[in-house]
Amino acid sequence: MDNPLSTIPGAIIGYRKNGTPIRLIAGASPEGEPPEGDPPADTAAQLAAALADAEKWKALSRKHEANAKANADKATRLDQIEAEHAAALAKVTDERDKLSGEVTNLRAVEIRAVAAAAAGLPADLAAFITATTAEDAKTQAETLAARLGTPGHDQGVRKDTDTDPGTGVARLRAAYADRSATR
Repeated sequence: MDNPLSTIPGAIIGYRKNGTPIRLIAGASPEGEPPEGDPPADTAAQLAAALADAEKWKALSRKHEANAKANADKATRLDQIEAEHAAALAKVTDERDKLSGEVTNLRAVEIRAVAAAAAGLPADLAAFITATTAEDAKTQAETLAARLGTPGHDQGVRKDTDTDPGTGVARLRAAYADRSATR
């Protein structure tokens, strides 16, 4: 090399593509050739320590791989258990929803039957009450009873059926009796 500064450690010997300088490192040969002679004695000790360290890390790696496999098996089993629990939960939820619907229907039937009985309607007419709340069912039952003319709503049995010969059934019987007598 022609430039005497290129042999001084730390001297800039070139530039990288990104523009940062390349500096000469102390102890390196300027031509990039390895130093001559035997390696220092502590290099063999360093090599032995590095090999021992590598073996330690290999053993730890094998241990961690075994743990990972065991954890993978456990994770698979956990996924199976969660899937079983999800299926059982879905089944129980569906059953609960079905029973809840049945309870709601039975409560509505009870409300309608109580409202019909309170309004003096026969039990078979409770089917015509469609409300699901007690107040609405009571209102519907009273309206139905008023329209059908059930007793207790001023449309019961007539009082003058056989007592007054000029009205009702008695008048018809008299007319029939007169007609039969003339024949």
